[in-house]
Amino acid sequence: MRGKTVLVVGGGDSAAEAAAALADPLLANTVVLSYRGSVFGQPSSSNRTRIDELTKADRLTVMLRSRVLSIERGGVAIDADHVVTTIPADKVYIMIGGELPAKFLQGLGVAVDLKFGTV
Repeated sequence: MRGKTVLVVGGGDSAAEAAAALADPLLANTVVLSYRGSVFGQPSSSNRTRIDELTKADRLTVMLRSRVLSIERGGVAIDADHVVTTIPADKVYIMIGGELPAKFLQGLGVAVDLKFGTV
């Protein structure tokens, strides 16, 4: 993939790392990172620093308080602070997490300790 317009959706470490990798100057991509929150709270401090560096270097555009409305061929409609914009995108990566298949893993003998809402 060389010189694509790429949208990464999410606010955690996986999204930050994907956006940073896709923003590598050798790839010549235009990268947008969309996150629903007003500040990044989930990524590690090193990932937040990398996102800040890439943003300052104009390698990455960050859209906070944004949510994807639709993904169509060639473009993504995003609501950012109640303003809807269509961003052209060749690729879209959704990095919003998911539900751990705990029962499946336990059935395989993997010890799983779930901690929802705890630090």
